[in-house]
Amino acid sequence: MSFALARTWAPPSRRHEVNPETIASGQRSPQLDDLILAARAPANPSGQSELVELLERFWRRKGLIIITIAVFMLLAAAVIFQLTPRYSASAYVMINSRESRVLNIEAVLSGLSTRADAVLGEVRVLQSRQLATNVARRLELDKNPEFNKSLRPPGLFDRISTFLGIPDLLEAAGIFSPEPQISEADRAKGMWTQVVDTFLDRLEVSQDGGSTVLAIRFTSESPDVAAAAVNTLADSYISFQLETKRKAAERATAFLGENLAGLRNNMLESERAVELYRSSAGLIQGKDVGLANEEASELSSQFVEARVRREQAETRWKQAEALISQNRSAASAVEVLGSPLIQALRQQEAELQREVAQVSQAVGKKHPQMIAAQAELANLRAKINAEIGNIIAGLHNEVAVARADEAALALQFENVKGRVGELNQADVKLRALERESDANRGIYQAFLSRSLETGSQTKLTEPDATVVSYADAPRSPSYPKNQQLLALSFVVSAFIALLVVVAKAAFDRRVQSAEQIEEAIGVRPVGIVPRVARGWNLAAKPADYILQRPLSAYAESIRMLSTDVALTAPDDPASVVLVTSAMPREGKSVIAASWTRAAALMDKKVVLLDCDMRNPSVHRLFGLPRQPGLSDVLLGQASLAAVVRRDPKSGADIITAGKSLEPTSGLMASERMDQVLASLRATYDLAILDSAPVLAVSETRVLSRLADSTLFLVGWASTHERMVLTALRQLADSGARIAGVLVTNANLKKFPRYYRGLQRYYAG
Repeated sequence: MSFALARTWAPPSRRHEVNPETIASGQRSPQLDDLILAARAPANPSGQSELVELLERFWRRKGLIIITIAVFMLLAAAVIFQLTPRYSASAYVMINSRESRVLNIEAVLSGLSTRADAVLGEVRVLQSRQLATNVARRLELDKNPEFNKSLRPPGLFDRISTFLGIPDLLEAAGIFSPEPQISEADRAKGMWTQVVDTFLDRLEVSQDGGSTVLAIRFTSESPDVAAAAVNTLADSYISFQLETKRKAAERATAFLGENLAGLRNNMLESERAVELYRSSAGLIQGKDVGLANEEASELSSQFVEARVRREQAETRWKQAEALISQNRSAASAVEVLGSPLIQALRQQEAELQREVAQVSQAVGKKHPQMIAAQAELANLRAKINAEIGNIIAGLHNEVAVARADEAALALQFENVKGRVGELNQADVKLRALERESDANRGIYQAFLSRSLETGSQTKLTEPDATVVSYADAPRSPSYPKNQQLLALSFVVSAFIALLVVVAKAAFDRRVQSAEQIEEAIGVRPVGIVPRVARGWNLAAKPADYILQRPLSAYAESIRMLSTDVALTAPDDPASVVLVTSAMPREGKSVIAASWTRAAALMDKKVVLLDCDMRNPSVHRLFGLPRQPGLSDVLLGQASLAAVVRRDPKSGADIITAGKSLEPTSGLMASERMDQVLASLRATYDLAILDSAPVLAVSETRVLSRLADSTLFLVGWASTHERMVLTALRQLADSGARIAGVLVTNANLKKFPRYYRGLQRYYAG
């Protein structure tokens, strides 16, 4: 099978065979460049990048993007503004790193640590169910429908299901069983569990950075409830700390009080045992030690003193005896010289000697006064000697007394020392009893002191945290954030719109650009015909537009088409051109009629044949009667000259379809049809055949083989590329020569987006 595409009809020796698979695959061949018309719009005239092409693809469908975004934004706004607003309030609690010391006593319960793990532990305390339950009860949240689901009115779904009796049907089918009967206490317990769960779901407690400040945040539908919740929770937390410390102090006081009586009894019993044992063992306590030891110590001291006195007395007595034994006067002994009496007598002796010397000088040695004075001096000296003798005797007696005292004290000391040895043996057990007594006394005193301290702490207990900031009722809701949600909705809507555009571009394979035609069939289009813009002052028939607006883009595109077909083969111009398409309503008849009038206005002798006998339309476009026409000629009921009619507006000849015939493929392939075409080639410069769509009837493929060339029309944004490929394959099977592909009904506002270079041109 071969698919021959030619600019114009040529003898078989001049035709270039082209593989139809090349068209199906979209690949170009060298023959196509020689046989296909040059494209009016290049595939990428500006050399733009793929990114720019992608952006332009989105820009082409900006209407779809805007509509999609608008729809989703409206839906999002409807949902957002239906959301129940919620308010968030925050209070701040600081863990105290220092505590006041009214009394310098150790606390029963130590203060909180400011380590990170300890602070996180307090976060868990604030999130505990105990505190949440206390707050819920104080605020009576069980009476608030926000927290108690049983107080909420039934929702729309519940009302609808109840109205339709769905619960009864499900229960009857055994899918759901009725709720079991529970007691009022269990129901109340379950209700409070649900209230506390809801409270905890709305509660957030976090550490404020790395500080010891805890942020308490609560969200509620009521701003007053939100503020009351965090403030009450903060106060409950402080009260919880105080209560914990108070209970710890009370437990310690009770424990100490319970043990004080026993400790007191133990102390008294141990002290009583010490005294009883001391009395029974004769361990009388002295000032610092036992009485026996004290007595022994005293006797030892006295014995030492007695011995010293005895030695001193012997020393003095021996000195005096030594002076006497040496025939020396004992008056020089230390004791004699130190005697006050001897010293007084010696003073008197000195005075008498002075008086005797004075009297001797005055009266002489024989004078009675002198004799009396000497007698008095001798008497005084006798007293001195007598006193010296007494002192010597006293020294002897002192030695005797000292020796006797020493002996007596030595005997007493020996007796006491024996008794002290016996008492020391008993004192060992006494010391053990005393140590036990001291231990019991120390324990009792410690417990007594600690009991007094804990009793004082009960009144002086301070919390380990402080509320640094209470919450005020918030004025604006924290949820939903309408602006942020709308912005997010816009972003999501834009993303969805882009996805829709991408999906539409992926699944919508309608021909919308020259690139798509080139990719689909491997050739470029011969031209682009814009959609006819109609107004109140324009004719209702599109074929008249080229006459009313000869300088319009539509008229220019038709003239370009005529020129292109003429320039495809200047040496061998095509005189019979078939105009067809894949599907109906792609503008075949309108393009054929417009081309006919444009060629006639260019002083060409042109004829238009309506070859669509099933659904003819040429007669309607030119306002001519349908019969007689081509079918009458082919049936031999009329001559060719009899069916040719003149278009008064352009001077072109028109041959209508004639009577309806089904099928007509036999007539189209008949010898009479060849004669008609041969006559037209000989008479006219250009014969345009308006045929039925390729995929609709079979006679079009017969005509494509008879015509010099075939102009294939593709409706812009209406014909699927698969249909185009199918139609072209069928034409290829029939041996048609394709003059080119023409894009019709292009939207002047949308189509130039595909070609930047055409925007300015089509703008006029």
